[in-house]
Parts: sequence; structure tokens; C-alpha cells
Amino acid sequence: MLNNKEEEARQLSEVQASVDAQNAAIEANRIAMMEELRIRNWLEGQAILNAQIEQLENQGASAEQIAELREQGATQGFGTALQSASVLTSSLQRLQDEQDRQDLAEEQDLLEQLAEAQLQNNRDEQEQRIQERENQQAYEAYRQGEYVSVPILSEIACVEEPEEPRTWWQQIVDWFATGTDAAVDANQVRHVEFTPQNNGNYSVSAPDAPEGARLDYYNSNVLPNYDLPPGGNYAPSTINTRVATGLLDDAISGTSFAVAGVTSVVTNAIEYGSSAENLEEFSNQTIENQEFWVSTVVDTVLSVVIGLAAAAIVAGVLMFLGVTAPLWMTIVAVGLVSVFITSAVTSSGLPDTLDANGNMLIDDLQGQ
Repeated sequence: MLNNKEEEARQLSEVQASVDAQNAAIEANRIAMMEELRIRNWLEGQAILNAQIEQLENQGASAEQIAELREQGATQGFGTALQSASVLTSSLQRLQDEQDRQDLAEEQDLLEQLAEAQLQNNRDEQEQRIQERENQQAYEAYRQGEYVSVPILSEIACVEEPEEPRTWWQQIVDWFATGTDAAVDANQVRHVEFTPQNNGNYSVSAPDAPEGARLDYYNSNVLPNYDLPPGGNYAPSTINTRVATGLLDDAISGTSFAVAGVTSVVTNAIEYGSSAENLEEFSNQTIENQEFWVSTVVDTVLSVVIGLAAAAIVAGVLMFLGVTAPLWMTIVAVGLVSVFITSAVTSSGLPDTLDANGNMLIDDLQGQ
């Protein structure tokens, strides 16, 4: 009987020990779970606080404010720190909104100032254009010999004699100046001949050139402007094309500019200095005379332009008709067309208009 009670006591003790062990395991597991939850909550709180701090830094929070939030998170808990961060976020947002409103107001004010400045600049430019137009009209009236008042200078009265029409000898001088270049070129290539062949093509030669010097003649007088080596078996279209190209190239060559320039200087020296009684008067009327140089430049440019136009016309006629004319005759034709164009241009008054405008432009530049 005694043994049974002892056995029961032993079994009861074992059951109690097992229960205690299970309870201890349960408590340890609960404590572990609580610690894990606490750590997880701490990490989540730290992450949220760090995110808030990063946002505050982007909003312009100071280093002291950030340090204070970190101190609250470490000492008072993340709840307190997050609440403070929320208050600080709202405060910074209000400050940012106010700054944005100020910036917008300043930007609008700046735009209004720029618009007003642009409007004022437009008014000034318009007034300047009106003033320049009035000055130009006054100056043109002054050039025409009227009594005018020039605002930018002073009240002046001047009568200018109208320009006399160009005399017959001046027109002849113009024709001579225009035809000089063509005459020189035609004389240089006078020995070149295009001889027809049985097959309808042409050969190029210079039978009248001095024997033993024909190659030099070609190299110096023909080939620089016209790609027509002696001999060959040239089709008519080939000759016309190369002659046309040579005419255009020669019209704008340095030699053409030089001949036109020299001729213009000589003719204008005769025109402006013909009334001089001594060398000093001649110098005053030509070398030291602005109108002399303007006229010389205008005549030079017109001579080259007219020569180019005449060359284009003659070249176009040759290409259209397919006529193979002697080279010297073609150049003479260019000279005759140049004389005709020169006469027409002179009759139109274009040179005098360009002279007047050129002198007016120089006077305006000198007056600035």
C-alpha cells in the first residue's frame, strides 16, 4: 500500500515537472517573441524616422533640428520623435509655400519690368527711326538745293546747282572705257582659227602666229581663259561651251577689274579735273575729292557687271544658235553688246544715282 502511494507521488511529481518545463518553455518563447517584436518595432520606427528626416532635409531643415529629432528618437521614443517631425514638416511646408508665393510675385514683377523696358525700347527705336527718316528727308532736300532746317545740325540754307547732263564726249569716253577690255582681249586671240573638218568637227590652230612662238602664244594669250589647246577634233558644241565659259571667266577676272579700274580713274580724272588751271587745283578736284573716288568705284563696278552681262548674253546666243564664230569676233560682239548696255544704263541715270547715294552714305557715316 505504501509502495502505491509512493509511486503515485513520484508520477505526480514527474507530471508537475513536465508541466513546469512546458510552462517555462512557453514563457521563454513568449519573451523571445516579445523581444523580436520590440526589435522589429524599433527597426520600423527607426526607418520611418529616417525617412521623415530625409524628407525634412530636402525641405531645408537645419542640422540642429535634425539632431534634436534623432535625440528624441533615442531618449523619448520614436512616437515622440515622429510627432515632432510631423510638426516640423508642416512648419517647413508653410515656409516653403510662403517663399514660393514671394518668388512668384518677384517673377511677375520682373516680367512686368522687362515688358515695360521692351515697350520703352520699342518706343525709342520708333522715335529713332522717325528722327532718322526726318534727317534723311532734310538731307535729301539739302542735296537738292532747298532751304531746309536740319535738326541734328543747325539751321542752314544751301542751294546746290543741278547736275548737268553728260556731254557727248563723256558718253564716248564711257563707251571707250567699256570697249577697252574687249578690244584688248580680241587683239590677243586674233590669230586663233576654228577650221572645219570633213566630219563636221573643228580643229583649233593659229596659222598667222609667228613660227616657233605659237606654243608660247597659246600659253600666254589663249589657254589662260579658253580651254582650247591647238589641234584636236572639237565638236561645235564643245567649242561653243568652252568659249562661253571663257567669256564669263574673263569678264570677272583680275585683268577685267584692273582694266576697268585704270580706265575709270583716267576718265574720271578727265571729267573732274578738266577745269583745273594748275596741279594743286587738279589734285583738289580729283585725288582729294570724295565724289571723284565714289564715281571711279561706281564706274569700275558697273563696267565689270556690264561686261559680265554682255558675256552672258553673247554666250547664250552662241549656245542657242550653235554657231561657231571666230574667237576674236565673239569677243568683239561682247564689246559691242557692252557698249549698248552702257549707253542704256547711262541714259537711265543709274550711274548718277549710285554716285549720289554713295556720297550720301559716306557723308552720313562721317557725320556719325
